[in-house]
Amino acid sequence: MSKTDIALSWSRLSNYRQCPDQFAAKYIRKDYPDEGDNPAFVKGTKIHTQLEEYILFMKGEKKKPVMGAISRGVVPLINWYFSAYGADSIFAEQQLALDHKWKETSWFGKPKDVKFRGIIDMVIFETPEVMTVIDFKSGKFRAYDEEFGQLHMTAAYLFELYPEIQTVKSLYLFVEHKRKIEVIFERADHKKTKARFDLEYIEVNEDEEFAPKKNKFCFFCLIKEDCKYG
Repeated sequence: MSKTDIALSWSRLSNYRQCPDQFAAKYIRKDYPDEGDNPAFVKGTKIHTQLEEYILFMKGEKKKPVMGAISRGVVPLINWYFSAYGADSIFAEQQLALDHKWKETSWFGKPKDVKFRGIIDMVIFETPEVMTVIDFKSGKFRAYDEEFGQLHMTAAYLFELYPEIQTVKSLYLFVEHKRKIEVIFERADHKKTKARFDLEYIEVNEDEEFAPKKNKFCFFCLIKEDCKYG
């Protein structure tokens, strides 16, 4: 299968781990049916937008948004971070793009120039050496049981981009349940984590078959009628 270089985000990498064939349908063949009207996707996008706009309101950069009940439930936590660390230490929807040397590059760079991308919902610089990052999750609560998952990937980006940072507190905040999962990463572990994602980047970009893979989400796949696991 012919392709260009493929930059990886967490959503792309997790999709590849789940099923290389579905990954190829979405990002190479680009023949996967549009999911833009999926109710869960629409709800999640709305919640993320409201929370982003509220953070920007607290920074004095936007007017106060109209927020739904789910988003309002997160406001006390956001307010606490602003009270504790100040508006100048907090940022919303940070887009990160890294090149093949793990250096920051343009989000809109060409595929051959961008190796990884990621968006962080909320970033808090607690001290010059400690950073907290929050990913707002809609939908059901689930455990973080991946050896090298999204929180690992985000921490790896930040250790590369901010050499002074020694500790990254990385959180999933399940907004509908008001529950969180926090994983703390230390710079001493960064080399191992970085190497793992480098290997997976090579695996994805050297794959020539993108074979289908049976997984627990096969029932929901929109190309299942053409798949032996459908």
